[in-house]
Parts: sequence; C-alpha cells; structure tokens
Amino acid sequence: MKPSLYYVLVALAALSLVLCLSVVGLDSSNQTLDAQVQDNQQILQKGANAQQLGNNLVKTLAEAAGGNEKIKDLLTNHGYTIQPAQTAPQP
Repeated sequence: MKPSLYYVLVALAALSLVLCLSVVGLDSSNQTLDAQVQDNQQILQKGANAQQLGNNLVKTLAEAAGGNEKIKDLLTNHGYTIQPAQTAPQP
C-alpha cells in the first residue's frame, strides 16, 4: 500500500470517529432538550387547567351570589361584572 493511500484512510477513519462522537453528543443534548420541553408543556397544561378552574369558580360564585351583595361587591371589586340571571321563558 502506498503511503499516501494509508494517510487518506487514516484521515477518513479519524473523520468517521469524530462524526460518531458528534452524533452521540448531539443525541444526548437532544434528550436533555426534549425533557425540558416536556417539563414546560406540563407546566403550561397545569396553568391552563388552573385558569379554567378559576373561571369556572368565578362563574359558579357569581351564579350562587344571588341576592348576596357582599359577594357581588367582591367580584365587582376584582373586575368581574355580574349579569342578572336570565330566567327561562315559561311555556
């Protein structure tokens, strides 16, 4: 084997080793980022659930307020407007 061919093959082998190590490093980094994305998605989902729960709670509180002026004042002070309950038409 000619020395020039030998050096070319050694260089290609070294390049292959570097590329393999790069793939392993990128895979590890990708797994770390994927875990962070999943954690962030769980946090966002919990926030959306809490917001929905809060909205339902305020709606239920407004419906239950009825003639209780203190509850109506509490909701009004926090920026919620209470609509008078609409009664269903009697047949």
